[in-house]
Amino acid sequence: MTFSFADIERKKQPQLRRKDVDQYEETQETLALLKVLALTNRQVEEGRLRPQSESFARIRKRLADNQS
Repeated sequence: MTFSFADIERKKQPQLRRKDVDQYEETQETLALLKVLALTNRQVEEGRLRPQSESFARIRKRLADNQS
């Protein structure tokens, strides 16, 4: 399946440029992953992350507290 985007270049008239929907979605997913990576890198630089063992301990404690 293809999706069309307008591209005004050719003889000053709108022209359609085809871009595959799957290709567009893949590009959007890639951009989203890059944003997550950038956010994670910023959190690491700011020292805002905690060790995995501590995170899981906190989750287990919350689950135990909610079951009580």
